[in-house]
Amino acid sequence: ITDTMRKIIIYIILTICSVNHGYGIDGGTRVNIIYIGNSITYGVRLEDRPLNSPAAKCSGFLKECFDSIRSSNCAISGRTTLDFLPPEGKNLQKVIESADEFSKDSALMIFSIKLGTNDSAVFGPNGSPVAPELYNKNLENIICFLLDKYPQSKVITHYPIWYSPNTHNRSKYMEEGLLRLQSYFPEIDAVVDKLKDKYTYRLYVGDRDAFGYFREHYMDLLAPENGRHGIFYLHPNLNGAEVLGHFWAKAICEVISNTSKNNLKR
Repeated sequence: ITDTMRKIIIYIILTICSVNHGYGIDGGTRVNIIYIGNSITYGVRLEDRPLNSPAAKCSGFLKECFDSIRSSNCAISGRTTLDFLPPEGKNLQKVIESADEFSKDSALMIFSIKLGTNDSAVFGPNGSPVAPELYNKNLENIICFLLDKYPQSKVITHYPIWYSPNTHNRSKYMEEGLLRLQSYFPEIDAVVDKLKDKYTYRLYVGDRDAFGYFREHYMDLLAPENGRHGIFYLHPNLNGAEVLGHFWAKAICEVISNTSKNNLKR
């Protein structure tokens, strides 16, 4: 891992620690996390994926900060918002099964969503290309379904990360897709802003910073892959999975902190 990456991880660790102490969070906080995403969250191309995916790295780091972190990685390669769309999204059932199981105890349940990479493709994944306004509608429907079905839960939705503008495997992304991907960012903000009063203290925008960081450091953080337009960069390597997991951990920790702070006000 490079000195630059060490610095960013140290910064995130210090930020999380300061957040915890600032809001009086203790190690007894118990959290169940369900990850919803695509191949990036799933950890495709990583050896020992259950331990090395970004989701696993995120949960592993949070376990160092809190008493109990249970997690379920419901991400699947190639998936778009349509695949998790209620009531019949083909991958929604796995999310429901995990949430039903986690609902049996009193721990805080968080849905961590990172979708959009495959939605942005020119062709290939289900429903692609997904227009920004449809992405907005799909994301809103997913969020409302989860928060209504699990009234004690919270949702945090992260910005997708950067991929190279020549990305073309079985699916075509390219610069057109990358531009569309970035058009989803204000849609994520808009959905959360629209629903924040309905779901007070339950819905948050998560990480916004990993996109730019991966764009700047893609040679260190993303695995080179052979494509139809040369070597492209899409999926995190082991270092990238660790860095992305730390970005998500920081965002999730801030949600937990917000929960504790608001509970103290009541």
